[in-house]
Formats: sequence, C-alpha cells, structure tokens
Amino acid sequence: MMTLSKENAVQEWRSLMGPTDPTEAQISSPESLRSLFAKSVLQNAVHGSSNLNHAMEKIKFIFGDIEEQRENNGKAENKL
Repeated sequence: MMTLSKENAVQEWRSLMGPTDPTEAQISSPESLRSLFAKSVLQNAVHGSSNLNHAMEKIKFIFGDIEEQRENNGKAENKL
C-alpha cells in the first residue's frame, strides 16, 4: 500500500491507471497500467480513489491518522 501526495494526485493517478475496463484501456490508453497489466475489470491490477474525499477516507482507514503520527514522531525526535 502507498499514498501519493502531490498536486492533482487523484486525477494524475487515475490518468496513469487508465480506464477500469482493460479492453477499453487498450484502445484509449494503451500505455496505461490497466492496459498493460489488468486481466479483467475485477482483476484490474491497480486501485485509485475516485475523488479527494474518497482518498482521504481510504488513507485514514488503512493508515490511521497520519497527521497524529507525524506529530508524535516529531515529539519523539525532539527528545533525542
């Protein structure tokens, strides 16, 4: 698992992934990840959130509160 942090991350990642249907991806985005690696709509090689709110929900669900973790790490580093 990973998170991508950059301006327009959701849109750019979705562009890199290509359409969900690999057959459609092979036609419209032949260099996309799904065109190159997906087997079917259900085995589509990669996942990405559809919008920023969905991405934030998934990040929190998978990784917990990242901001709280950063704050705690900063406090630990200040004690060294």
